[in-house]
Amino acid sequence: MPDLVIRPAVQDDLEVLWDFLAMAAYEPDAEAAKAIPGVAKYLVGWQRPGDFGCIAEQNGEIIGAAWARQFSAEELKVPYGDEETPKVSIGGETECARPRRRREAHERVDRRGRSPRAWP
Repeated sequence: MPDLVIRPAVQDDLEVLWDFLAMAAYEPDAEAAKAIPGVAKYLVGWQRPGDFGCIAEQNGEIIGAAWARQFSAEELKVPYGDEETPKVSIGGETECARPRRRREAHERVDRRGRSPRAWP
């Protein structure tokens, strides 16, 4: 069985966290995720007080990440959640996802040439 290691996310993981955030948000890449304020807010300023996360590695290769951030009342622009409850983000390499769901996600992006977040 392949070696799986779960370790804490640190500041040096920021680049890979952006990649996984792009995957989680169905954006084509990290630069696209950074350009959307509603997506970028989950990592801008990482690691601010209260931010925490973990990195999954298999056979020495990073295959996934999960992290959480608490938002202030001013940052909460959607009608759910509160200042007490961290918002969790999760991303994983597509090779680790269920093939059908992975294919459907890519078809949603490819069919219109943009992510589902940009759809009217």
